Amino acid sequence: LQEKRFVFVKILAIIIPENGAKVSKIKCFQFAQQTLLNSVGACYDKATSLLDDYFDEHSVLTLINDTWNSDLPEDFLDELQNNQQIMAPLELSEIYGICDDGEKRYKKENPPGYKDAKKKDGIRKYSDLIWWKEVIQYARKSRKNIVLVTDDVKEDWWTIDEKGQYLFRGELITEFEKETKIRANQNQGTQLESLKLIPFISSDFYTAVANSYNIEKADAIGLAMNLTDKSYISHIQEKVFDDILDDLIFSGTQYVNDTVTYVGTEGIESWDLEDCEFLGYEIESRDGNTIYYRLNYSVCLSGYSHDYWGRDEDTKAVILSEPFYHEVKGEISVLVCREADLLIDYEEDDDYASAEIEEGDLSEVVYKDYQYEPEPDPEAYTTCSECGKPLSVYNDFNGKCPECAALED
Repeated sequence: LQEKRFVFVKILAIIIPENGAKVSKIKCFQFAQQTLLNSVGACYDKATSLLDDYFDEHSVLTLINDTWNSDLPEDFLDELQNNQQIMAPLELSEIYGICDDGEKRYKKENPPGYKDAKKKDGIRKYSDLIWWKEVIQYARKSRKNIVLVTDDVKEDWWTIDEKGQYLFRGELITEFEKETKIRANQNQGTQLESLKLIPFISSDFYTAVANSYNIEKADAIGLAMNLTDKSYISHIQEKVFDDILDDLIFSGTQYVNDTVTYVGTEGIESWDLEDCEFLGYEIESRDGNTIYYRLNYSVCLSGYSHDYWGRDEDTKAVILSEPFYHEVKGEISVLVCREADLLIDYEEDDDYASAEIEEGDLSEVVYKDYQYEPEPDPEAYTTCSECGKPLSVYNDFNGKCPECAALED
């Protein structure tokens, strides 16, 4: 019965805004029984009022209707703080007590959080349970009903019925009602009834918000996802660079501008990464439930090129010139496609559909050719018998430098 009631509330949140205009049309008819007309209007008003109650502190939701480029995370936190909707932190002793309780609960697979037992360590293993206890404590102290919205749809929070609908675990409903009911002997003779918990998965919640504000659901999703931009980028910035690194190493020349002094006829086969730094990101565009981010990186690459000098008459081996050393530095932009997924775990959200280097502008900062006079090597004790390059214990191959020794082989 409890589960059916919560499903009804979700449906109510969707159909009430859609039927407001129909109620207005009813008032155009002249009823002989004015009482009936008043009753219809009163029922709609009561339903609307009920919906507002379930979206407790409705003013917070107006933040989701802010402009795309506003600083939503900061505004959102300020609004929560001003409305005293920040849950008081638990004492360390309380957290340890919850962890002890969690160990017992997880062995019996009592929700929530037991699905995290194997993949997380220490206190993080009990983060869902700690959060759940904080919600109960907040409701109990503030005497406020709770609209709980979560993207975590694992079985330790929800069950799925035969129609594919998510139903909040009955054990959690029972626990919430039990813990928020205050008996008379605990409250100077006054009994306080259990509070209401209305659980939503984010997709249902965004539908209700979109209908309430008369905006497209895709916009509601996009605006809500905007709240997670900074966190999301922090999760993916290293992974994105790792994914495009091969392109940079083997095709980096295409991103080098015309500042290069000279590249040998054999070109630069590959580059080495000397340094990289994440600079920041911008939202490139949004198409429905898909967001495109532009991630910017500063990179420094080094590589070698050679001139083709022919082939050895005896061995037919390719003869190349001494290497030309190139070092380039600049910025690259990577376009990342993020597809909206309403049932993701934001704590570990690092998925994206694609990541490609969109553009690059690398300039030459160092160039050395084989006629370049190297700095004296203090450890050199002789020179190469073929080219005269200084030799030390690190590059002495039987009296020859590595390059000349390779040609001999």
